[in-house]
Amino acid sequence: MNSLISKNLHRILFLFAVIGSSVYIETFKISLGQYVNFQLILIFLLRLISKNNFQSLWFLMIMSIFNDVLNGLLFGTSAILYLVIHSFASFQASIKLRSIFISEWIAFSLSLLVAYIFLFGLDYLANLKFSFSLIGINFILTILVYPVAWIIIGKLFYKNA
Repeated sequence: MNSLISKNLHRILFLFAVIGSSVYIETFKISLGQYVNFQLILIFLLRLISKNNFQSLWFLMIMSIFNDVLNGLLFGTSAILYLVIHSFASFQASIKLRSIFISEWIAFSLSLLVAYIFLFGLDYLANLKFSFSLIGINFILTILVYPVAWIIIGKLFYKNA
């Protein structure tokens, strides 16, 4: 049982991130995922930590459908974002010899920028209105939360590895 949990810990964390980001807090009139996108951070970090994390993309596709339904997004929006982040993380994992935080942070920032450009394009094609300020805040806070997540996820996974 313990080995089953440790083998699927990346999937369990990602499931909680999807559900947690969809929770709406009535008191503050916000959704948790409005300000920081933990899902994209987890995809990037977990893919860097182990080549076996999200190696087969079926789990990410199922979770993207789940995320689209929970957040009322266009069908396939999360899938495109997840694949962009996953592809950048896979490339970064293939070229690194050791974990260098700055290069990973820059790669994550670039992948997030490309993912948000896709998001803008999809929203524009669907004639949806979006708040540039809210997406800008989400972009900046997601980049700023990445170092904290890098430390926490790194300690969690490398301790168990």
